[in-house]
Amino acid sequence: MLIGGETVYIPALYASFLNYLDFKWLFLTAFSATFLMDYILYMLGKKIPLEKMMRLSWLKKKTLHIEKYQKKFNQHAFLIFLFSKFFYGTRATAQLVYGLQKIPTSKYIFLNSLSIIIWLLIIYLIGLGVHTSLYNLPANLKQIEFISAGIFLIFMIGFIWILRTKTKRELSQ
Repeated sequence: MLIGGETVYIPALYASFLNYLDFKWLFLTAFSATFLMDYILYMLGKKIPLEKMMRLSWLKKKTLHIEKYQKKFNQHAFLIFLFSKFFYGTRATAQLVYGLQKIPTSKYIFLNSLSIIIWLLIIYLIGLGVHTSLYNLPANLKQIEFISAGIFLIFMIGFIWILRTKTKRELSQ
């Protein structure tokens, strides 16, 4: 799961819907694997200068992406963080840029954990929606409502945090 990401999570999620896997353990495993890989990339960005990183062949291809991310970083830091989970090929670059920007580790851990939880829950909701539409929608309606409310709450907390951070930044200038 560390390298495979969603290619492993989605079939495992289906197995959890069929009660072959316990969802709590699946979620914990997916969260841990995603967080660990993201943290490794973040630390690479934080500890290794960009010039040294560009010597690695797999990063040479990402140079243009890294430069674009760095330009947009200050304006849309959390959105880049969140949406990098959903667009193929952008997650690794976003983690490296967060490291290159020398974001404090505690802030990184909070933002990354929040975005991973949102990502996993959205994938779960999509899978649950497909699963329940094929089988028995009324039996799982309460579960869908509960998870939707949880995702809404997470988005609201994130939105309030973004506004609070932006206000603090504006006041300090």
